[in-house]
Amino acid sequence: MIGTLTSRRRPILTFAASAIVTASLGWGCAERHTDASRPFEKVGGIPLEAKQISDTSRLSTLLPMAGGGSTALSLGDLPAGSLVTHVAIERIGPERIAIVLDISATGSGGDPVSGSCELIWEGGEELDRWRACKLSVPRKVRGAQLRVRYSAGVNTDAWVASPIMIPERSALGPPVFVIMMDTARLDAFDPGERFLGLASGFARLAEDAILFEHLRASSSWTRTSVATLLTGLSPSGHDVFGRLSLLPADVPALQSELQQHGYVTAAWSSNPNVLPMWGFARGFDAFVDVGALEWTKAKADAIEVFGVVREAIRAREAAPIFHYIHLMDPHAPYVPSEEHLTAVRELGVAADTFPGRGPDDLEDTVREDYAKYLAEVVDLDEQLEAFVDFLKAEDLYESALILVVSDHGEEFLDHGGRHHGRTLYEEMLRVPGIMKLPSNVRGGEVMEEPVGLIDLMPTVLDALGIAPPGGVEGVSLLSGQWRPRPHVSALSLDGRHLAGVAYDGWKLISDYVGGEEMLFELASDPHESRNRFSDSAGMADTLRFILDTGAVRQPPGWHVRVCGCPVRSEFEFMALTGGAEVVGAMLEDEDVLTAQEGGTFTMQSVLRPSRAQREVFGRLQPVVVPDQDELVITGQPDASLTITGTDSQQITYALGRDKQRSTSDRLVFEGPTAATTVSAREPLACSDSAFVPAIQLMKADREPCEPYVRVWFVPSARVMAEEEVDPAVVERLKALGYTW
Repeated sequence: MIGTLTSRRRPILTFAASAIVTASLGWGCAERHTDASRPFEKVGGIPLEAKQISDTSRLSTLLPMAGGGSTALSLGDLPAGSLVTHVAIERIGPERIAIVLDISATGSGGDPVSGSCELIWEGGEELDRWRACKLSVPRKVRGAQLRVRYSAGVNTDAWVASPIMIPERSALGPPVFVIMMDTARLDAFDPGERFLGLASGFARLAEDAILFEHLRASSSWTRTSVATLLTGLSPSGHDVFGRLSLLPADVPALQSELQQHGYVTAAWSSNPNVLPMWGFARGFDAFVDVGALEWTKAKADAIEVFGVVREAIRAREAAPIFHYIHLMDPHAPYVPSEEHLTAVRELGVAADTFPGRGPDDLEDTVREDYAKYLAEVVDLDEQLEAFVDFLKAEDLYESALILVVSDHGEEFLDHGGRHHGRTLYEEMLRVPGIMKLPSNVRGGEVMEEPVGLIDLMPTVLDALGIAPPGGVEGVSLLSGQWRPRPHVSALSLDGRHLAGVAYDGWKLISDYVGGEEMLFELASDPHESRNRFSDSAGMADTLRFILDTGAVRQPPGWHVRVCGCPVRSEFEFMALTGGAEVVGAMLEDEDVLTAQEGGTFTMQSVLRPSRAQREVFGRLQPVVVPDQDELVITGQPDASLTITGTDSQQITYALGRDKQRSTSDRLVFEGPTAATTVSAREPLACSDSAFVPAIQLMKADREPCEPYVRVWFVPSARVMAEEEVDPAVVERLKALGYTW
């Protein structure tokens, strides 16, 4: 189905909204003055790394100060304005430490250009925070240097944060706020009458915003979904899946793009899964972990998080700001106040809307948890409304872009389970989302079509008149380029490897570990209670093809895929894996995987093609979908692999992405090579097209086909070594119910 987004409430406004926003604010890339910049990064040559002092991480350079003295750091050419930096001490002894900063110009004999900034640490003082230093630049300066002088006799080092240069004539672009409501189910924030008493603040903000009625997350756990939100990439694009996964440094990110366009960026997170240690500090001038080091409770309340954000806003410099705010209130453990819990019980919504369908022995406990969860929603909603009122009082609301979303939902026995990070059902993936544009453009509009978190990063940039970076998979919802397309989700966590795809009213969930596939017709079965896989094989094949040809991250290790023909065929081979774990992916009932002694497996594939219909030039054409089966050899991803034909039969094979096929009776791989290695972000298909026109099967002169195997290797994603993880972070994750 090809079409454009439809909307309710204000149909007079169309996809010219991006131009409307830009024109109404005078905020186009070509019209802006020079905004905030970072001289260290512009000049280069100064080593920078993310350094956390107390609860705040900043990109900084280390300056040894032993014995006193001074250091000059190049700033390049500076406009008139203000230079803001922060300084912290690595350690402190009994001596008093003084650090003086000023700006000098090499072209003026090193004379100071501005007044100095002196920072004092008394002997024995605790290292509790970064200290701010603001230096005035009264005129344009060429060849400027930041001169840092230390008091004599000290035996420590200093960290100097990458300075931010804010010109006098800085153009104040729209302030941008992304507010993440962790673990918020869609139905708990429904602005309709049923839940108006719970999320009234959210509903009132929606009156000035675009409401995404069918917004989908990319996973059922935080780190994967937040990576998608910030990068505009699918899970296979950013490769953030497991407990130790790091956000890659080479993928685009919303905060980095806004930095490059003059924004001062900051983040506040109360979720230990979204921290600098996992790579999320990149692109943020300051990243504050709210409540991470002082372990006094399971999670920070929204009132605490918004409190520190308010302080930062009041102290802000005159520059465009981007703030990412991650709230944990609805996340387990549910610890609402008695006041909010009483309010929920008096409204009766917990009893009226409990989604559980068993098991009976858990229902009473989970019903109580559900009431507490909704009470946490009430608390968060009140704090969200209070924060909006604060922005109005600060005269920031009208011009602001405010995005409020969730990373995933929460299950309360909807499918017999609890919490999240285990399944890809709709209660996990359907999340609330609203976007208030500057000047409240398109306020009160509802976007009815299914959209994803993947689309929000390019949408924010588009609203600000900034072109998304190359490689972004999402598409701006404000542009005429958006079209309905499949929405993919993935979960590879704690031994689970699931993928889902929803399109045109249908949804397929594939369990690559258990080998189960489930197909649901969402239009008639929104709660996914009836598996249609057995009676709708054609639709299942179509959706599976979407997953198999680039939508899902491949697990690390060797992949051996048997590629079938447009007619029924059989294929058999043996794999010697050296003791590594073998997982049968994409296997049907007729396929047989047999384990033998010595780490040998025999694979007997029955390749039975299926029939489906495909739209070609506006007409439905019958097609045949060849079958394919796959083994994934994990556990020892660098182990050797040997593949032989049974009874000394020849094997037709192809390596990696190579289209050339060869034959042999024995394939031996001592380890991965350039020919076999394929990125996890580049899933492979058996052929360029998985569809064969049915009419072709009737031709007597069609080319003969024989099954073959395609073999490739997927390297492990970049992860943190488990022993490097801060024990305090591990304990916090455990307290929040995460497996470790």
